[in-house]
This record gives sequence, structure tokens and C-alpha cells, in this order.
Amino acid sequence: MNNKLEKNYEISLSMCDNTEHLSIYNIFAMFMDIATEHAKNIKASTKDLGEDMFWITVRTKVTSCV
Repeated sequence: MNNKLEKNYEISLSMCDNTEHLSIYNIFAMFMDIATEHAKNIKASTKDLGEDMFWITVRTKVTSCV
């Protein structure tokens, strides 16, 4: 089982708030997308995640290429 998922995202201006930083809403949405994709990769269904399992992120690394 692959317990690691790495993604590259390009952050568009529409994902940022008035301070030009990634908004809280969009950070949460990105993590939810990653969790869904990773669950699929490890063959965990949404039913499993709702009843017997949960997804947690650890050692998350966010870097900027700017």
C-alpha cells in the first residue's frame, strides 16, 4: 500500500484572499481533494471512511516556487 501522495498545484489568483495568500476555504478544499484521491489509491471507499476508517494528514510540506 502506498501511504504517500505528492501533488503539485498551481495557485491561481482566484484562490487567494485580499491579502494575496491562499484562502482558508481553498486550503481546506485542496486537502479534501487530496484526501479523496489518496483514499481511492489505497482502495478505501467513502463508506469505509465514514464508518471504520478516517484520513489524516501528517508531515505535510507546502512549498512555494515563486
